Amino acid sequence: MYEIITDIEIKASPTQVWHALTDFQSYPRWNPSIRTIEGTAAKGQQLKVLFQPDGAFGMKFSAVVIASVPEVEFQWMGCL
Repeated sequence: MYEIITDIEIKASPTQVWHALTDFQSYPRWNPSIRTIEGTAAKGQQLKVLFQPDGAFGMKFSAVVIASVPEVEFQWMGCL
């Protein structure tokens, strides 16, 4: 199994970052490889994701929210 872990410093408040990570309709504006996410950003909830990098075929998959602590942590896990 592969895992992607990313760590960066963001010049924004925790509230602004939380809003960006949980506003699924806005993902294509800042992450064009994720075309759509459907679902709720609550622990245990299922997400439906369409992943499609430029020039590639789209892949639909399901993911589960494994951590959702407002303004602290948001994690989801899925398999392509």
